Amino acid sequence: MLRPCRRSRSQPLPPPHHACRSSRARAGAAVGRSGRRTAATLPTVAAARWIAAQAGRLPGARRGLRAANPLLARLYPTPKVDVRAVIVRDGDVLLVRHADNGRWAPPGGFADIGEAPATSAEREVLEETGRRVRAVKLLAVIDCPSRRAPATRANVYRLFFLCAEIADPRPRRPDHEVDAQAFFAADGLPPLCPKRFTTEQAALVYRHVAEPERPTDFAVPSSP
Repeated sequence: MLRPCRRSRSQPLPPPHHACRSSRARAGAAVGRSGRRTAATLPTVAAARWIAAQAGRLPGARRGLRAANPLLARLYPTPKVDVRAVIVRDGDVLLVRHADNGRWAPPGGFADIGEAPATSAEREVLEETGRRVRAVKLLAVIDCPSRRAPATRANVYRLFFLCAEIADPRPRRPDHEVDAQAFFAADGLPPLCPKRFTTEQAALVYRHVAEPERPTDFAVPSSP
């Protein structure tokens, strides 16, 4: 015998099906060839914001929002934020080796929703290296153009934070993301991961290491 589905009181009700369908229809008709949002696309934008707000009330909200990101990006495309931590020791910079391609970059990744950029950088360092750090200075903000079509991938703002270690590092075993870490001098860099850390960005980082009083850079060309 079929039993009625019981819904938790904390679980929000989905929006009316006809409202979602009509929103998609109006959005598709309004965007057209130009790809620009008009007043008719506002219901779609509102739907994206509704999804994010409702997901924040459910268990595992962060993971759910990450999974919904491709959908939200298509509904309301905005730049993504990539944070990188610059940890210096005797003029050398800490890099981590990514297990997917064996190439190196400063520890970091995409910022999480609801988290400040500096906090994201500190968390990424702890997850990838086992080191506890404190972000002390924003070194550079770089616009990294997308390698894909604008409709499928937004550009990325890459933020480099100078970070200071605040505790002794704890042992960390290699995993499927990062399998090694080491400090490197500017003239002894390993193979870099271009999608995470280009040679131009490396040169800029080491200029900041050599010139501690250098102001924040925010108009630096980046290799696509």
